[in-house]
Amino acid sequence: LCNGLGTCYDPNNCTPDCAGVECGGDGCGGSCGTCTPPDVCQANTCAMPSAVTVFFQDDIQASGEPWGFDEALTEYPVSNFLPAGARSDSKANLSKVADPAGGNGWAIRQAVFANGPGGGRSELGVWTLGGLHSALRTYLRTGAPIFISMEMYLPAHTQPVTPDSIPWLALYDIQPVTNGNTWRPGWNALWPEDGSDSLLVGRKDTDEETYSTVQMPIGEWFTFEIQWSGGPNETIRTWINGALATTQNNVRTTPSGGIITDFETYIKVYTEPQGSPWSPDPVIKYVRNYQITDGPRFH
Repeated sequence: LCNGLGTCYDPNNCTPDCAGVECGGDGCGGSCGTCTPPDVCQANTCAMPSAVTVFFQDDIQASGEPWGFDEALTEYPVSNFLPAGARSDSKANLSKVADPAGGNGWAIRQAVFANGPGGGRSELGVWTLGGLHSALRTYLRTGAPIFISMEMYLPAHTQPVTPDSIPWLALYDIQPVTNGNTWRPGWNALWPEDGSDSLLVGRKDTDEETYSTVQMPIGEWFTFEIQWSGGPNETIRTWINGALATTQNNVRTTPSGGIITDFETYIKVYTEPQGSPWSPDPVIKYVRNYQITDGPRFH
């Protein structure tokens, strides 16, 4: 197996080793501990994070829609775009609200009604198409990794009355672009519909899915960070609250091995039509403090 640090180990013949380290992996798939923010784990030691370049940062706390994003949209049913004034509809909502945990500041509420004939989608997007975010676009074309991070709040479980075999509750979506055309194997962060509240990672070209061993907290703010690069075959890692949640190796992000020319990235709630009632309904999450950087912020 891969221990998350790029090293293979035999789970049946492995001795965890945390001697002299504060954090990070134990060499056998386990953890030697996590750091208390704002410290991050660097070479198995907790320390203040190195300076990072911020390519994008939201404006949720200060501005109105689209809150610094390139796109803010709601569809109900999918493909029926609601105007900004209609987004308070209880079946599909994208709005700025007070902190759901009762703290100071604001958050973006995303919600869609899942028990309907056409599903729904609530979405915030950032992309480099057409020359937008030129510094990020130039950086991506080097094949170096970017780190996409946010804070997320999930108020309730999402298990339907009858669990669905298609886990189409998307929380996050990356769509690489080559030669001006969207190539959509991409990468999805999904929320399983079995009530486990673990992170489910899927690839659009093969529908390969990997359940994490780290559950997403319910009813509290948590940090969520993705490491992603623009190479043709890459490793994508996801952390939740500083703990490594998923590792996917050799993810094919281009059809013919070319470098990424642009990309689209979406924070979303996206449900397909469901054949059974849901509880809760609508499906709701909140986000804030979204950044795209050239280095880690939370792990």
